[in-house]
Amino acid sequence: MSETVRKSTKLSRFVWSDTTTDPTYHRLSKPYALYREMYGMMLIEDARAFPYDHGDGEFVVSLEQVGENPRWPNLVVSALDRDSRSNRRTDGRLYSGDLEDALRKFSEFCLQQVLMFGEAAYEIVYSDPDDHGRWQAFHLSLVHPYRRSLGRHRHYKAQIGDERGEWITLPDDRVVVFRIEPAAYRHQVADSMAAVVSGSKASGSFMGMIGKVTRYDFSKHQNSEQVILAQATRSLGWTGRGLYVKEGLPPYLAMRTLQFALFQVHLREMVVRGVQAALVKAGDYFGVQSTLQVSGVPSRADIENARKSIEVGPGTDKSLYDVERSCRV
Repeated sequence: MSETVRKSTKLSRFVWSDTTTDPTYHRLSKPYALYREMYGMMLIEDARAFPYDHGDGEFVVSLEQVGENPRWPNLVVSALDRDSRSNRRTDGRLYSGDLEDALRKFSEFCLQQVLMFGEAAYEIVYSDPDDHGRWQAFHLSLVHPYRRSLGRHRHYKAQIGDERGEWITLPDDRVVVFRIEPAAYRHQVADSMAAVVSGSKASGSFMGMIGKVTRYDFSKHQNSEQVILAQATRSLGWTGRGLYVKEGLPPYLAMRTLQFALFQVHLREMVVRGVQAALVKAGDYFGVQSTLQVSGVPSRADIENARKSIEVGPGTDKSLYDVERSCRV
């Protein structure tokens, strides 16, 4: 396998390194610093698409496969879970992994990028060539910085040492983009994220004034802040872990919880749709067709039924807490 061919298969360049001298690093790292503020990081952590565990076996991810390749499920786990790619047996083959855990780990990192930047682009990178030059594995590598130009996928290869930075074009059959759709909803999410970050920065500023002699009414400020943030995050339904809606009545809080559960369903569908697109593209190379199936998590129908239950009353056998808990991830 020639070195030229090896390089052409992985065009993405790791740019988040402390050793890079390219000024783009500092410009692009700024959003990360913003979202590390308290409320921003809380929202990103809460907006998970899949449960932390299997929930007594209810959360299940499966592959419906067409094509003779017994290694395919293991290849998919390796592609999604960055940690599993380092776990190899003495014969060079991958350990059998957990598809549920791999999809969850992938979604956590993917959603961070989507919520911070509006989208996340991944390149399908093939690796582990055999003696005949055929790739035996693949993984999804984050492409960042990323932009679209004239219908082409573009990635910035950062300046490292004496090498000059430049934008390069990525092959269309190797790129999958995760993006919240439709565009109107994506803008609502972006506005909510911006409001959360602004609220977090403002809270940090005023917290520093506590204990000082001032005529400013902090309680009124906090109440106003809660109302503004609750309104700004209405499309998401996020409550700031209870910080925004301290005075909210139980029915209102339950409906907000269900709205946030619907937002999580939207994110989950986006992740599954994007991963499925990647499996189709990689499957063409490996001669496999497969469909990703996810079960044991709240669906849109479950949340709609819960909403109706709250509107008409949950009945004597259930409380509002029981209704909203059934739709939590």
